[in-house]
Amino acid sequence: MTDIVSKFKLCVLPTQHGKTFTIIEEINRVIVCNNTSNRSIHIIFTMNTFLCNKQFAKRLGTIQQKYGEGSVCVLSSKKDKDNTYRHVKNERELLGICFDKSTCPLIVVMCSNSKRFSDGVKFINKMSSNDNHIKEIYVYYDELHSYINDNVKSQIEEINGLDIVKKITALTATPNKIFEDTGLFWSKIQLIDLSDFNSINYSGCDDVVFNNIEDYFIKPYKRPSRLDGGVEMETFKYIDYVLTKHPEILGDNTISFIPGHIRTAGHNKIRDLINTKNNKSVVIMINGKEKNITYNDLLGNKIILDLTPDGSEEFSDTFSRLIKQYKLEDRPIVITGYNCVGMGQTLTSETLGTFTSAIFGHMDISDDKMYQLFGRTTGRSKHWEKYAKTNVYCTSIIQNTCMLMEKSAKNLAIKHNGKIVTLEQYTELMRNNVNIRPQKIKKENKRVNEDNFMIKLFETRNDATIFIKDKFGVNARIADKPTKDLLQANGDNPTYESILKRKWGLNKNSKIRACHTFEDKWCVWWREETLLILKDNEN
Repeated sequence: MTDIVSKFKLCVLPTQHGKTFTIIEEINRVIVCNNTSNRSIHIIFTMNTFLCNKQFAKRLGTIQQKYGEGSVCVLSSKKDKDNTYRHVKNERELLGICFDKSTCPLIVVMCSNSKRFSDGVKFINKMSSNDNHIKEIYVYYDELHSYINDNVKSQIEEINGLDIVKKITALTATPNKIFEDTGLFWSKIQLIDLSDFNSINYSGCDDVVFNNIEDYFIKPYKRPSRLDGGVEMETFKYIDYVLTKHPEILGDNTISFIPGHIRTAGHNKIRDLINTKNNKSVVIMINGKEKNITYNDLLGNKIILDLTPDGSEEFSDTFSRLIKQYKLEDRPIVITGYNCVGMGQTLTSETLGTFTSAIFGHMDISDDKMYQLFGRTTGRSKHWEKYAKTNVYCTSIIQNTCMLMEKSAKNLAIKHNGKIVTLEQYTELMRNNVNIRPQKIKKENKRVNEDNFMIKLFETRNDATIFIKDKFGVNARIADKPTKDLLQANGDNPTYESILKRKWGLNKNSKIRACHTFEDKWCVWWREETLLILKDNEN
């Protein structure tokens, strides 16, 4: 098999270092370079949260201001109330406006989920197979590490093979999950060119004040049982412990980041705890059920301010404006939540300044998630009038993890800028470091690669059935016609090469696939390790 020319590139930068703006600048460069005979369209998969989708879309406002209304389009099931951008509900509507040169947008934004990933692949395939004014397509995946799986990797490989697709870019501060140990496509990945990389005004791990609170956790650390309330209660109790030891965290004119764990009930407990510690506190709740500000007025009445963004400003600017409007900035302000604040979302603003404190008691989550959570305290903020070093309360394990993760991201951006890199080069600073939490053993890669993929043709269905039963010891399930996904990608006449290229239907469990395909043949395809997996399952 010939080598695959990879158009896939990685943009690796520390958390909140400017990945979004780097990509927007790149989109602008492509648009300027293209002429009317070489029209491009840019597809952006944003994080699958309402706030992050809004945030990325808001930052594309400069594109629409420059190229006019309709140059940015959002594909989503529900239309935004603010109508900032053109909206389409599905892939069919998107095709409708894109085939018409007068209505075709420059940028299409959609969330990162299985439905939208599938819509994106279908859209790109149809634009590729029809002669139209679109000659180039560029695809961007924001925080791809959070969504990467075998199916997404197969989709990326598929669009990589289309001539119309010129470049595929993934943005992340934690690329570990994107790499694979073997295989042509994912074991060696090229970084984008960051020749203008700089950390001017960037506040990262070296700029916070770490306060290691170790005595709460018993060493060696053991994950708490459900009878003890699990990790939710552990995180809550750690917050309570730190706030008791350091009441100054909730002093006047402070703003703190105190995230809970996954469950929203835990976020409510944190809000109640903060109010118990200081009833003057202002709590900003950001989770799937609540996006609001709660506080007690001078008469002791509970006030709730809605924080549902309207798209006219970034979320951090929304709550900063309300804090100013209701004259709450001299009180202790606390932001809590977990999933909605754990990655991608900017929580600080120049109006209120940087966090004065942050508490992290999350001993059970992965290094990637821990660094992303800590990353909400980072950003280009040193030039702000209200910039101050953040006091971070955590264990030394969490501190060392975050520092090494940030150094690893910087190492790629500086030392390996624009080069082809491997997982080993990304993790070179982390390996054998006793000061970070023990790494989980990475599961053996079960994805298909060119070296272990097998395919065989038979004259009759019965021959194929006998072969499967004899070789694998299982009953044959053979489709009388090609599967739907095979037909959609290759038309009515799938070829041997098309099946070999896509490894259709083989997932991490190494299933055997068989169907009636081209030239009136019966086709069986499988991976070499299928026999071993079946044997292991029998044991």
